[in-house]
Amino acid sequence: MDSANYSIAQLQWQEQLNGHWLLSLQITADNATDKNAVDFITARFSLNSGQPLNLFAIHSLSDNHWQLQFLCDSQIEVASDTCLQIIWSEKTLPLKADKLLMLGEELCMAPLFALAKQRQNHTNPTGDLVLLHAQKRFPFAIKPARFMVQGTPPEAIGACTLLEDWKIANRLCSEDFIAGCAQMSLAEMLAEWLKTALITEQHRPKNVIDEWHVILSATKSTTQECCELLNQASLKANSLKINLLCL
Repeated sequence: MDSANYSIAQLQWQEQLNGHWLLSLQITADNATDKNAVDFITARFSLNSGQPLNLFAIHSLSDNHWQLQFLCDSQIEVASDTCLQIIWSEKTLPLKADKLLMLGEELCMAPLFALAKQRQNHTNPTGDLVLLHAQKRFPFAIKPARFMVQGTPPEAIGACTLLEDWKIANRLCSEDFIAGCAQMSLAEMLAEWLKTALITEQHRPKNVIDEWHVILSATKSTTQECCELLNQASLKANSLKINLLCL
């Protein structure tokens, strides 16, 4: 992995729901960098002050000139001489996969929105599913879900409208009492989905493989829990293939 510091131009804050903020800034990459929008999704970001940032959206303005948006839970002070540090990754996203399960938690969910947007440019995302968790509040309004999904608790009837506008089904969970959300952790929601997936797999012809790509962006402890669940499911399944990528 290589890293670089970029000068920041036209910094702007936009207030979001429930105390969240979007930090928008522009950077110019040198001609040798040769990165595309997908490369930004797997990268890690921080200010040179040490503040980590969670990428939410990428917009190409011109050759090597980018506008980046980061999801924050507060409006932090950014000095005029602050630089953006980017640590590039060699991870490859399955943009053309037929079935994509995206799992996100708290501010770590932000890159999944960038990925969901990119999916629109590469494939039909109607087979995708996004499961999101927040302990206290989500950075968006929760609306009644329009798309039916299998393998999620019946009380999970709320969804993120933005994702649904992009034709991507999604469900929400929280240990707090949030209307429309399943009262559980992200790992528990994943366990419910895997239970249904394994039952479905038992009724599938043995020569038919159901392949899912899973993108996980969560805290360290939740990542460990979800990885264990996915590994256990892979051991149990004969015709269910799970490919995991952690952001």
